[in-house]
Amino acid sequence: MTAPLKTTALPRRGFAASGFSTAILALLWAGALAISLPAAAEPRFAQMLKQHAGFMPSCAACHQDGGGSDLNDYGKAFKDAGSNMRSFAAMADDDADGDGFSNAAELAAKAHPSDARSTPKAPGDWLSMAALIPREVQRVFPDIRQYKPLDAILTQAEKARAAELGLSLSSSDDTTIYIPVAEGRAQGTAIIVPAKFEDQTLFVLLATDRQLKVTAAQAIHTQGRDGLENSPAYKQVLGLAVEELPRPSGNSLDDALARGLHKAATILRLRLKS
Repeated sequence: MTAPLKTTALPRRGFAASGFSTAILALLWAGALAISLPAAAEPRFAQMLKQHAGFMPSCAACHQDGGGSDLNDYGKAFKDAGSNMRSFAAMADDDADGDGFSNAAELAAKAHPSDARSTPKAPGDWLSMAALIPREVQRVFPDIRQYKPLDAILTQAEKARAAELGLSLSSSDDTTIYIPVAEGRAQGTAIIVPAKFEDQTLFVLLATDRQLKVTAAQAIHTQGRDGLENSPAYKQVLGLAVEELPRPSGNSLDDALARGLHKAATILRLRLKS
């Protein structure tokens, strides 16, 4: 069983040697970002749920197996209701998990709205830090027990800078950067972003060391889809600095995965490099 994970305020020395930007470093060191953030590829939906319910949810609120996996019944209902703030009122009296408690009652008690085992009287541990850090990230850093989730809601300035670099970013690319911590020092980063291939939305994970050089790349929640697990796009980026990843222009699945990895690297570059 994986040991519980927790957020930790990181000392300045943990980032200074890695090239992370002074602005982000100051926020982290000051503890301004010490709150737990969702383990999701598109945190704007989690932010909506936080605004509605008053707490930051795990991505398990809407997904069967973490961010990027198929939607559960509550997630499907939220999508069908329009995926906006009005959706919560439309779903309030429904019972997504069939446990006898309405969605509104479950959220009011911080219970899981799509898990019949989680009820207002016994919510369970679905909001624990272990549940907030994606399992795929934990596997990349098997010896890490502390993480600092860093919200990456893209600013207009960052989108403009991305455009200068030849990449179009929007609010659909908002994500979370996971910073593994050991002995008070950042050990690297991990990020999950969506990638488009034909009519599919795929999700890729990119991990780096403290110098922001790629140490791991993969698709997540592949669900048996051919070509996702062993794409050459992953090996091609290993060891590269985030500013060195190529951005293919082709239309193949490998090109789509490589573009997703390039997008992930660019977000890290915009957020964490001076």
